[in-house]
Amino acid sequence: MNELTEAMVVTIKAAAMKMTGANRREFEAQATLDYLGGDSRLAETVFGWSRKTVSKGLEELRRRVTLLPIVWNNGGRIGVSIMGTFASW
Repeated sequence: MNELTEAMVVTIKAAAMKMTGANRREFEAQATLDYLGGDSRLAETVFGWSRKTVSKGLEELRRRVTLLPIVWNNGGRIGVSIMGTFASW
């Protein structure tokens, strides 16, 4: 775990705000791993990020997949999509 200065926190937060979706989750998860030892609760305190979003990003990094949201249609659940990349053997 690396030491964070106030300037680094401001820069990391600004960079995350310019991203959306899976790219943002991946960035937040990687910053959390690099600087906070993978602790999503600490990321919530230090960076002000949603702990659920950081946890989802950490899970996506661990599994190497992008989790897409559940789609609802007229109150009924359509399904869950998971997009992933397979490592070459």
